[in-house]
Amino acid sequence: MTHSWAHQPNQSLAAMERAEALLDQARADARPTWFDYYDPARLAGFQGLIRIRLGDPETAQTLLDAAIAALPSQAAKQRACYLADQATVYANAGEVEAACQLGSQALGILDELDYATGVQRVRDLRSKLRPHWNHPAVAALTEQLRLVS
Repeated sequence: MTHSWAHQPNQSLAAMERAEALLDQARADARPTWFDYYDPARLAGFQGLIRIRLGDPETAQTLLDAAIAALPSQAAKQRACYLADQATVYANAGEVEAACQLGSQALGILDELDYATGVQRVRDLRSKLRPHWNHPAVAALTEQLRLVS
């Protein structure tokens, strides 16, 4: 992620490949049971966000779909983030209603949690939707965001 924020796509992709290789080599029984942050679903979520930042929406959507499908039910924070990331893919494509629907789903989860990262992802989505300020779906998302924030 750091490389993608620094606009270093090659380094970002290389770091992701190394993380995948390390995760593939890791034995589940060799790590503490509480250490579940780096698993295939979460890695796919990171990859999806990186692909959004690299301008590869099709790959991002595929990775985020896989990440959401593989997340355990108790991983609500990550689910909310990945839904917001999927919404961003739609917003970037100009698909306002689909973006707002996914953003609303993320906020529905975040309404039950205290997770600033997830809320920020939806705020970022809302910023991308600024050109569509008057669209009813954007107005509804904005209001829901105000209630959750």
